[in-house]
Amino acid sequence: LYGKVHDDYRIKTQSGGIISLVSMLIMALLFLSELQSYLRAEILDHIVVDTTLNQKLPIGLNITFPHIRCDEVSVDTVDSKGENQVDIAGTLTKVNLDLAGAPSKGDPVAKPGECFSCLEAQDLAQKGEKLCCNTCQDLKETYQDFGLPYFHILDSAMQCRNSVGCRVHGDVSVSKVGGNVHVALGKSTVRDGKHVHEFNLKDVSDGF
Repeated sequence: LYGKVHDDYRIKTQSGGIISLVSMLIMALLFLSELQSYLRAEILDHIVVDTTLNQKLPIGLNITFPHIRCDEVSVDTVDSKGENQVDIAGTLTKVNLDLAGAPSKGDPVAKPGECFSCLEAQDLAQKGEKLCCNTCQDLKETYQDFGLPYFHILDSAMQCRNSVGCRVHGDVSVSKVGGNVHVALGKSTVRDGKHVHEFNLKDVSDGF
């Protein structure tokens, strides 16, 4: 059934060959056109009302400061609703880093009766007064009491040199409204509804 026609009964003409080539070319073009149409992604524009405005939106952070200690970094959020989050903790982790950028082993701890030097602040103390700065925070507060900038000693002071940098990572939960995430130097406070960052310009210019 439907046997192949014998060559003796077929007539080969130039016009027939041209028609065959044109037909195959058209079929190939149609195939490529259909394939392209099948693979093309369909884009639909639509608007959906967000009914979950009361839910919080997590924002992931992973920031490294090679030359700022973690106790000098504050992460805050401010939004258009007037909601302020100051020095966020809990969902954020601050890791102190050493000079090589690796996690710090921690600042040295003074033994009972031991007194670490207050460096330049000792020179400004009253004659015969012995100052003890057994922690990095003690050293910074003593420098501030005498009006001295302290950033230049953080890399060399025994109390501070083990932790010179900071890595901040984790999530910040914010409302689904316009706002800002502040990762800033110094202490943050809210005064009269305004977000304020407090730091000493002398300290900043001295360290940066």
